Amino acid sequence: MKIKKINLMGYIPNRIIPKRGSFKELNVDLYKDKIILYSKRCRKKIRLSKKIGLTEDDIVGIGLYLSEGQKYVNFGRSYNHSGEIDFSNGQLVCFKPFLSLMSKFGIFSRDFKWRIDLNINYSYMREIDLTNYWVDNLDLEVMNSRPRRIYYTGKKRTKLTSLNSKYGCLHILYSSVIFRNFLLNFVNRFLEDSIRTKDKRVLSLILKGYFGGDGSINFNREKRRRQVYFCCNDKVLFSMIRKSLQIIGLKSIRETHPEYTKTHTKSIMINNRKDFDILNFHHIPYLIPYKQKKFYDLINSYNYVPLRGFEPRMSSS
Repeated sequence: MKIKKINLMGYIPNRIIPKRGSFKELNVDLYKDKIILYSKRCRKKIRLSKKIGLTEDDIVGIGLYLSEGQKYVNFGRSYNHSGEIDFSNGQLVCFKPFLSLMSKFGIFSRDFKWRIDLNINYSYMREIDLTNYWVDNLDLEVMNSRPRRIYYTGKKRTKLTSLNSKYGCLHILYSSVIFRNFLLNFVNRFLEDSIRTKDKRVLSLILKGYFGGDGSINFNREKRRRQVYFCCNDKVLFSMIRKSLQIIGLKSIRETHPEYTKTHTKSIMINNRKDFDILNFHHIPYLIPYKQKKFYDLINSYNYVPLRGFEPRMSSS
């Protein structure tokens, strides 16, 4: 079901940041219902539909890319960026919304290059089993793997957390300087517009995707510890995530500071019962199964009965 109609002309950047050097002009041609983007010395033209309809999954995909997608720009170095979009996650459930969003721009799963990052303690896994797991479930093109298909991470004989998977973390990559610039402009502008219009439904879906990537839950029944975190080191994005949470109704928002804690990431922390009810009502912690279970245990530790007006709504995603 389409819940948001978009005219992409409003999301085309005025110029692009190339892999090397300063800003470049972006040329835009219109042909019937298509937008054609091209620039000098960029071999790949990008063709977009002028108007698209976004589903709930697509909007969750926007939140996922904001948390798990490559976004950096390093001016003053040899390369400003890699020239490609790179989305990574270890959970299959996170790829469906992102790939759904990409299909709206004419980019499909078989268009992506891919590689797998695997904890070295799972080095016993056969390459064919790893490949089949990701390729078969996501309909990737086998021949599109990077020359080095598997990268090993971590140290041998170290304790593994629940975040580690024997199937590793998949990176899917699409090489295009123009599309990278367009996508980053699109996801940021879309979030900004949703904040400006105070669209609670859309913001809750973006937050659901973001929490799927960079959200965590700290729950200990014995110590009565109940905390939910949205992690973010980007100052601008941090401010927008905080504002989004305020718009959907959260009141008691706190911030953690890495310089005073053991973590290396700045976070938004929620530890208030009514705010938990609002997160539950909008299904924000429910994209990743293990996070959903942990949050379910957290709210039920109150002998949970939803506060009036905050009963969970049904969601199609």
